[in-house]
Amino acid sequence: MVFFAWLAVSLSLLIVTDWPHRFEWPPGGHSLNALHALPVLLGWFAWRLHRILQAGNKADPSTFRTLSFAFCASLYLLACAYAFRFEIDDSYITMQYARNLVDGYGLAFSPGDRPIEGYTNFSLVLIEAALISVGLTELWPVKLLLIASGLALLWFMHAYLWRRAEAGGSYEAPFLATLLTATSTPIVLWTVGGLETILFTAAVAIAYVLYAWARLEPDAGRNKWAAGDLLLAFAVLTRPEGALFFGLGMLYRWWQFARTRRQARNVQIKFTLVAVGIVLAYAAWKLSYFGDLRPATYLAKVRDFSWLKPFLGVERFAHFLTVNHHGIMLAGILTLAGVIARGLPKRPSPALLLATSLLSFSAYLWSLGYEVSMDLAYRLYVPLIPLGALLLADRWLTAGIRFTYRQRMTLIILATAFLLIGRVNDLTHAWNVSYDWHAKNYGSSARNVFDGLQRGHVTAGKWLRERVPEGETIVLHDAGAIPYYSGLKVIDTWSLGDPAIIGWKRAMRAATSSVEYHAAREKIQQYVLEHNPLLIVQDREGLIEAAGDRYKPLGVTFAAGYDITPWIRSECESNLYFTADALDIGKRQVTRDMVWATPGDRPGNLFKLDFTLAPAQYEAAFRYTARRGKDKRIGVWQIFDAEGNALIERRWLQPTGNKTDVLRAELTVAPNTPQPLNTRLWYIDGTVGVDSFQIKPPNPCLKYY
Repeated sequence: MVFFAWLAVSLSLLIVTDWPHRFEWPPGGHSLNALHALPVLLGWFAWRLHRILQAGNKADPSTFRTLSFAFCASLYLLACAYAFRFEIDDSYITMQYARNLVDGYGLAFSPGDRPIEGYTNFSLVLIEAALISVGLTELWPVKLLLIASGLALLWFMHAYLWRRAEAGGSYEAPFLATLLTATSTPIVLWTVGGLETILFTAAVAIAYVLYAWARLEPDAGRNKWAAGDLLLAFAVLTRPEGALFFGLGMLYRWWQFARTRRQARNVQIKFTLVAVGIVLAYAAWKLSYFGDLRPATYLAKVRDFSWLKPFLGVERFAHFLTVNHHGIMLAGILTLAGVIARGLPKRPSPALLLATSLLSFSAYLWSLGYEVSMDLAYRLYVPLIPLGALLLADRWLTAGIRFTYRQRMTLIILATAFLLIGRVNDLTHAWNVSYDWHAKNYGSSARNVFDGLQRGHVTAGKWLRERVPEGETIVLHDAGAIPYYSGLKVIDTWSLGDPAIIGWKRAMRAATSSVEYHAAREKIQQYVLEHNPLLIVQDREGLIEAAGDRYKPLGVTFAAGYDITPWIRSECESNLYFTADALDIGKRQVTRDMVWATPGDRPGNLFKLDFTLAPAQYEAAFRYTARRGKDKRIGVWQIFDAEGNALIERRWLQPTGNKTDVLRAELTVAPNTPQPLNTRLWYIDGTVGVDSFQIKPPNPCLKYY
């Protein structure tokens, strides 16, 4: 009862707490945050442990079992609540494919394109397609499902290890293994990151747990064997690396069959053959539908093998072990070395399966090298964490390590305090400073990634959806939120959606000279420009330079941590309706061609201009320079109609130093708008120079409402 009550409290915190966009550690300001509930949780856990210690050996073990899982699950939910807003642009690639599937375009990146596997998570595409079909088109329902899969992983780990511990009374092993997994920063970030990482990890780890659990219950374990087989098949549909774990799992099963009675073997083998059939059918479908078993993401992002890559991969793996207490994986790999030294066991052992999987998957990661595309916050390493924790607990229980009751509780309290201090620090560091712990040169935090995605990519996608006519083509290289929210046909120069560009990108990576490199790049430029896209939203392939004067700046910028500045076809550029130079307006002080105000001048209208416009939607631009005075406010720019109604939101001037800056606004003039209109700058303090005010009519290639 206590567990369900506290689980309800944790879920409530997940829903009602203020998300951590202003969180600092130690807590600063007054904003409520999920981690602010951590002292309450720790106090509750300490009180319950005290009650158990008072009871001593008479305490019911099931009390601590419920307490330990409730504590780990609550910590996990609090951490997920803290980082819930985290997501990356790649999360929307899956959403893009899911929406096109629902709309009847098949598994194509853009409407009307040929099918291409520009994703690595087929099962998540199907799940998101089901959600989109019932109207859930945002990412948060997917995150809630991923959190549920993470909770399932923790429950199966804890329940199985507790079942193992019941015979020997080593209750600390299940708790510590579950705690290691629940508080891992990569697991938390990639639970809420919107990708398939935790879903894949849960499928593999739970399958291995069920295999081990079935061995403890020979007579009642048939369903667990079958569920494990099907989960490994599901893992193949969730990530390409699932084939590795599926292959190891099937070898383990066939070895198990060799030591099983014929009658029981005949029943078990049916489910194994079903799982193998699912995987083979999936592979055959991929080959017939896409023409290749390898996903486009692999072809586009993974560099060709070189003998230097494994050494670089080992370097990255070593860094992974040094952060967030992930050295437990090293203990697992050393365990396998001990198993081999003693010779292979006569019976298939879960520990051997876990250790073999850890070593095999680690070797795969080493082969990828150091700079793995989109391996942010060690996303690809996440499956190692629960498998390593399981192996460590298995070896602990097998060794029969025993403690007195008070020694056990002391160990639990000290280990919990040590882990939480480090893990809270790591989580807040990843959110506020660097989500890859400075292993790469991205120099960005999880919070900045989310903020940049929302301000830049999501805003740009929605802006394009409102203004670009359907059927037009745009060019970019961040193929997630912008295509998803714009709904437009996209040419992705990172090549996730076009087989032709994939071939040239691979040729660029394999080039042995600058001549070969630029020859392949020029083919991409020619190919893209032949499609005559309306907008080049992002350009990393020199398209604008190659196009000459065919494209001009659109005059709109989206801040995504870097500027996204679209270029539009030159024939779509609209001429200025008029420009008002500040020199031609009543002025107070004149320097060169600007109207100036300096500290000491009275607040008031520094710049005012009356003008008349026909009903339409316009683009207004106000160019100025400004330096801050004693008052933090410098000035504010607005446009009003003849009755004093504001037609644009208030725009505050920001310090520009010695450079000029531009405030832009969309100005809608309705047929009943009182004329004439007027624009004015209300000066407050500091040094301000007004350069010009411009009005542009609607762009002939864009639509307006």
